Amino acid sequence: MLRGIREHSQVSVIIISAWETTRTKIDLLQLGADDYVTKPFDIDEVVARCEVALRRSSLGAPVAHLHSVGPVQLDEAAHTAMAGGQELQLTATEFGLLTVLVRQPRIVHAKAHLYAEVWGESIGYDERTVNAHMSNLRRKLRQACDADPIHTVCGIGYTMRQP
Repeated sequence: MLRGIREHSQVSVIIISAWETTRTKIDLLQLGADDYVTKPFDIDEVVARCEVALRRSSLGAPVAHLHSVGPVQLDEAAHTAMAGGQELQLTATEFGLLTVLVRQPRIVHAKAHLYAEVWGESIGYDERTVNAHMSNLRRKLRQACDADPIHTVCGIGYTMRQP
């Protein structure tokens, strides 16, 4: 099974097994396992090993800087956004909101989540603040491309419309 996973993915794999032989551990590590834990185990140790594997895998993960959803193109590295072929003049807050939406366009982002992502805090969340900045962003998008690619999900938050 591990060989099949490695043919298609570099996802972190931690083996948990009752087999304690050194040869078994070596074979599985050579086949591509990232770690090996024998039973019985301490749950805190497994959690720590998972955190290390996740940290290690995120270090080499490519970060997508270019996003395109419908009429919107966003370049995180250059901090630019375009809609309908026109460059948008966005504030840092509007750019942050748009970035969260285009990174995961199929996800409905709760207003509290948007606030935490853009303002960097979850305490002091103010729905009106999110609504006001989202309104300004949507106005700029409509002016640039005669469409509003942002969809409101009543009582929850916002998502990007898929073409």
